[in-house]
Amino acid sequence: MFGVSAVCFASIGCALILSCSGAVRLPSIVAGDRAGDAPGARFVGTWRPTSRRSEYHHLTIRRSGKGIELCVWARTTLGEAEWDPIPLTFYGRDIESRSYIRATGVSRADFCIDTIALSFRHGLLVLEIYTDFTDHSGRSNYYSSDTFRRVHRASDQVKGGARDRVRGRR
Repeated sequence: MFGVSAVCFASIGCALILSCSGAVRLPSIVAGDRAGDAPGARFVGTWRPTSRRSEYHHLTIRRSGKGIELCVWARTTLGEAEWDPIPLTFYGRDIESRSYIRATGVSRADFCIDTIALSFRHGLLVLEIYTDFTDHSGRSNYYSSDTFRRVHRASDQVKGGARDRVRGRR
């Protein structure tokens, strides 16, 4: 019997994940919990998809008063839609790690819950989204993945302008 269970402790923030090789501990640091730490610093920035076929226009990971949050701009049939900001939790390799290599967040809409995982592979940001439909519509839950490259040059910056704060997904 294998499964995944997570336990969060208020001050330590430790997640326990069960696998076929036994229990593995990954520290979970909620951005802003520990003074002097900079969890998630390597994630902060603007990211563009590596594929022109991506359903995302860009991602922005930024510091806010509550920690670090993910902002997603998705392509829709009506143009761009900005999701509500998603607070992120960061993870290191072990309980003493100060190098945060993964992040998770949860986005809730009226019709679904998206569990979001961020990691790095070959210098690219990997976005994985697990969508669980909660509206009893009969749609299948699904998984999607996309890769992003950090925006460095001014010519690559995302152009400003008013955006609708619409949850125009699926």
